[in-house]
Amino acid sequence: MANPDQDRVQTLKRTLFDLSFLVMNADGTEHISEKMLVKKLERRLEREGSVDVDGRAEELRATVEQGPDAVHERVLELADELMEQGGDQAEVLADQYLELLKGLIISDANVAPVEYQLFQVLCNHWDVDKEIPEP
Repeated sequence: MANPDQDRVQTLKRTLFDLSFLVMNADGTEHISEKMLVKKLERRLEREGSVDVDGRAEELRATVEQGPDAVHERVLELADELMEQGGDQAEVLADQYLELLKGLIISDANVAPVEYQLFQVLCNHWDVDKEIPEP
């Protein structure tokens, strides 16, 4: 029988991976520092058996290829999913996810406009006050 808490944690980890992948790939480029950080996250999630990284990446690449509107829509869906799955910890999780995304975005010292926009969309959607340098 499935453990609801374990299922929730797996969903939250998948959401973290999906958001990271979409934000990092939305501009069509991935700088070496971003790539290193995302690979580290991927290895950890694979090691834990949390996320089928290759399967998720393939599905998410299809979203990225559909263009910015599709990415924006999927990011908002994931944002809602996080709030739903986060329960009474949703605000804390949103803040932590944004901190991670902020680190990924600024890791290459080059904030792409689409990365900035998606970060702001998440901040607004989750009502969290965080900033990254404007492109």
